[in-house]
Amino acid sequence: MLNRFWQKAGLKMNKYLSWFITFQFINIAWVFFRANSWADAIKVLKGMAGLTGFYIPESYARLFNLQTVEGINDLSIVTATGGSLTNIILLIFAGIMVTLLFKNSTQLMEQIKPTWFWGFFVALLYFVSIFSMAKVSEFLYFNF
Repeated sequence: MLNRFWQKAGLKMNKYLSWFITFQFINIAWVFFRANSWADAIKVLKGMAGLTGFYIPESYARLFNLQTVEGINDLSIVTATGGSLTNIILLIFAGIMVTLLFKNSTQLMEQIKPTWFWGFFVALLYFVSIFSMAKVSEFLYFNF
């Protein structure tokens, strides 16, 4: 839809800008799809933007060996980069480069040659998944 607008204006949108806009739209749209109310959706969006602080569940705090709330600050990107905006931008840029330059799952699948090892590995995964279906799990869309 947005691309049609650009085309009518005689412009062509950059492919990467299109990816970014689409990704952000989907992220925001899913918030409203899953939220119980408008207020909950706004609260989640504020949290996504970092406007409500930082919270880590107790089970994860134990995983990272954090004893106090002050220890949570050690996990933030600001602490990891020394608080420098330049370092944060470099870290984000490095993540984008990894995403764009390395092979994706489809490209990696083209390299896998069928062997007995992969056959046994896939069969093992199949049996593990079949046996794990005995667990009771909540249906994802039970609210609808």
